[in-house]
Amino acid sequence: MSFLNKVESKVFFRLVRVFSFFMAFIGLIMLIYALVVIVGNFLPTKSSVEVSFNDVQKAIKANSYQENPDTTNATNSNATTQINERTQYIQNKITSITQLILKKLNLPQDNFENISNNIVSNINNIDAKYQKSYLDGLYEVLEKAPANKLDDYYRQYNDLFNQKINSIIESKMKKQSSQSTYLIIALSGLGVIFMYSIILALLAIERNTRKEN
Repeated sequence: MSFLNKVESKVFFRLVRVFSFFMAFIGLIMLIYALVVIVGNFLPTKSSVEVSFNDVQKAIKANSYQENPDTTNATNSNATTQINERTQYIQNKITSITQLILKKLNLPQDNFENISNNIVSNINNIDAKYQKSYLDGLYEVLEKAPANKLDDYYRQYNDLFNQKINSIIESKMKKQSSQSTYLIIALSGLGVIFMYSIILALLAIERNTRKEN
């Protein structure tokens, strides 16, 4: 065996084999990491939105008023009028909130329709699955709010609630956009494993062939 053949069989062969093992291991890590992230993105995430009285009170004290952001999940105002359990609950809650406002501000019943229409207008801009929690939280906040600052608490509650909804929407959009990236990483890892596994198999065949010769 010539010197070059010895170098090839003793040095280059081992270097290529070690490098192939290393790259196959890196590919395996890429594949596992990407699959863990992809599976994690399919797990259920928090979709409920709650704004407590303390949240609104802190925002009021900090005077952090912000303009209401537009929501992207507006419900259809011409939805079915069939009265079911959920719609009946919402109607009753709107009535309770309206009566609460009238009572705290000492307003006559003539203002009932205007106030209730304002509340309905707000919930029509909120996804149906968040409407119940919106009304529950609004009632709690207005019930505890001082009468002379009722309007401030009402506006601040809407700001905070919309901010939390937008935060959930943005989080879902980020997860969806990252899915394709991690899918590419997973496929790349699988490709690296496959390619270097073939190299290792060829090296093993070549080594066995040399021994036989």
